[in-house]
Amino acid sequence: MKPMTWGWIALVVAVLLYLLSASFYQLRPGQSAVVLSAGHVAAERSQAGLYFHWPFLQSVQIIDTRRRSQSTKAVTVTPATGPSLQLDCFVQWHVSDAEKFYQRGLNTALAESQISDVVQAALTRIVDKNPGVAPSDVILAAWQQTLRGQVGDSLARDGISLDDLHFLELGLTAEAQQGVYQKMRSELQSKLAAEDLAGKEQVEQIKNSADKERQQILSQAYASAQQTLGKAQAQAARMYADAYGKNPRFYAFYRSLEVLRDSTKAGDVWVLPANSPLLRYLHDGLQGGGKP
Repeated sequence: MKPMTWGWIALVVAVLLYLLSASFYQLRPGQSAVVLSAGHVAAERSQAGLYFHWPFLQSVQIIDTRRRSQSTKAVTVTPATGPSLQLDCFVQWHVSDAEKFYQRGLNTALAESQISDVVQAALTRIVDKNPGVAPSDVILAAWQQTLRGQVGDSLARDGISLDDLHFLELGLTAEAQQGVYQKMRSELQSKLAAEDLAGKEQVEQIKNSADKERQQILSQAYASAQQTLGKAQAQAARMYADAYGKNPRFYAFYRSLEVLRDSTKAGDVWVLPANSPLLRYLHDGLQGGGKP
């Protein structure tokens, strides 16, 4: 054969291989396929396996049918008494009818957003029908049951099956949280101020008690000192009296020295006459003659 012939053969084989590979598609567990022909749904397949379709004449849309979980937008509940609350839901769902799901123009991201909107709208209607009701456990259980039925019916029209729905959280709104925080802060500040005032009063009481005790101790010490001083002075007087009785000249000499000591300052000079008794004591001695 000519080289040109081999080239055409290779081209035809490549085209056939491409057409053959494009004619099959694979479905894995958790997937469904919608086969479109001329823009219309020709077939729907949900079993895992390898399937044939006509390339260029038919197209295949693969849809994820695995179970998915998500939380929804919160709805505000305002009881007759107490702060406002926020209520949101946890939802599990999966695509049960791939043809409806495709015809609605949905994909996974759009379905998640739509489910959140549907749940929020249905829950808002329930809350609006029960204004001022405090959501106790019994009331929440009834709301949850009603919500499941309404949301399930709405999603079924889109080919979506609702597997589970329950309330995820019941908490304070941001405004209510701020109000509670401010109230707690005010109460704590008041408590701290009261404790601070009580502490200052206690410190003042302790200080006054210490001052009073100090005055008592000083008074007792002064009284004790005066008593001791009185005893000492009395004893000194007795000693002086005894000394005078035993040796009047020595007592007179000692008293003269005391007068000089008490009357003299540093640097003073005393000029005594020759007949001064003190000089006579120093010259003649305590045993000398003469009168003082």
